[in-house]
Parts: sequence; C-alpha cells; structure tokens
Amino acid sequence: MQKKYLALLVCSVALLLASNGARADSMTTDAAGNVTLNVSLINGDVNGDNQIGASDLFAIRSDWGKTTDKSSFPNADLNGDGQIGASDLFIVRMNWGQSGQQ
Repeated sequence: MQKKYLALLVCSVALLLASNGARADSMTTDAAGNVTLNVSLINGDVNGDNQIGASDLFAIRSDWGKTTDKSSFPNADLNGDGQIGASDLFIVRMNWGQSGQQ
C-alpha cells in the first residue's frame, strides 16, 4: 500500500514540475523502495548546457523525424511523445534565451 502512495506522490511532483516548465529526465527506484527523480528545470535545454539557444535548435534539426531511441540527442524529445518534431521545436522557440540557475 505504501508503494502505491509513493508512486502517486512522485507522479504528482512530476506533474507539478512539468506545469512549471520542468521536464522529468529519469526516475529510479532502488531495492529499498527509495525513489530518485531527476529533472531539468527549464524545458528546451536539449544539450544540457543549462541554456536554451542555437545549439538546442540545431540538435532538434539534426534529429528531426527520428524516434527517441534513434536520436543522437535523447533529450530532444521535449514533449515526451517519442518523436522529435514540430512540438519539440515549438518548446525551444517558446523558451528561447532562458537559462537555469548556475
């Protein structure tokens, strides 16, 4: 029963972060049931440099139309639909010039 509530809590946190422009990168659970949720605080940072700019745009362009498993940039699927395309480009455009905390 406790795992069920923990899963609900983790999903709620992920949704809260997503509604504020964050992206959940990965979630892991160890044998003891401890959950680790790794997030990017600004959506659109494809290359992980903590800024949204030309290099992120070029990463999306280079993998345009590819599925996430075939992409050179696994973070290029910004909307989580499994494919790199117009929606991902739109997210970069909307967040252009933003940077995360240093």
